[in-house]
Amino acid sequence: MKQTVLVTGVTAGGLGAAIAIKLAKNDNYTVYGTLRDLSKSAAFKTEAEQSGLNPDAVKIIQLDVTKEESCKSAISAVLESGRIDILINNAGKGLVQTVEGTDMDRVYDCFEVNYFGVYRLIKSVIPTMRAQSFGRIVNISSVGGLVGQPFNEAYCSAKAALDSLAESMNTTLRTFNIKVTTYCPGMITTNFINNAQGINDDLKMEGIPAAYEEMFDKYVARTRAIKSSAEAAAFRQTPEESADDVVQIVSSDLAKARVYPNTVIGVVQTKFSDPSAETVISLLRTTFK
Repeated sequence: MKQTVLVTGVTAGGLGAAIAIKLAKNDNYTVYGTLRDLSKSAAFKTEAEQSGLNPDAVKIIQLDVTKEESCKSAISAVLESGRIDILINNAGKGLVQTVEGTDMDRVYDCFEVNYFGVYRLIKSVIPTMRAQSFGRIVNISSVGGLVGQPFNEAYCSAKAALDSLAESMNTTLRTFNIKVTTYCPGMITTNFINNAQGINDDLKMEGIPAAYEEMFDKYVARTRAIKSSAEAAAFRQTPEESADDVVQIVSSDLAKARVYPNTVIGVVQTKFSDPSAETVISLLRTTFK
């Protein structure tokens, strides 16, 4: 029997689109993808077609994860097929700024998209997954949810909450054969950084306090190097490579609570080797020295 999958945030060129396309190419899955703005569905269909997939193989539905009724409506639309087996919470939004320079409305919005939206959808799917004694939930987080990143404090905090959420839920939900995994990638070669709130087209921070400008410029230079230089290839993934990781998670009976790729294994091991976090803080300070 085919498993029904819901992937949020399938914007063309991003990780969600790559996940949806890869799953739709597998005859074991019926795939639904969501977009907040349905006008972007044409770009997704173009990407799907260019990959060799029938563009109608992924059923696109509208979803704004920050709206309760929108979440309920999207889940109901999927359940019209009879069930929902796999939920992949990919929709996300960045926020690049210092704590003292951040407008609180942006902080609230960051958490609405990256954490509360995920929470809403999980809350909506648990009853049907519990009733069918099967469910897989994958929350797309970030290495920043494990290792706090400079100038990304609000974003990393929201992603860290996802990691704690998975740990907490697995202790009870596995009783019903529902497993929750937090996937924590590092650099993925999409436009996510450029599209982050607080960053303009030139990767300049809007409204940064003057005291941080020099540090931020050095941080951006290092980020650009990781994103593009041949020497830093081991520290980044394409959306398709990250999508392979996610497909492996949902197809495995041994899904773990936390999964991260080899691109970030060094910094993650550094983090967990020193519970005080002082070692990893010293490491991260080199990003703007």
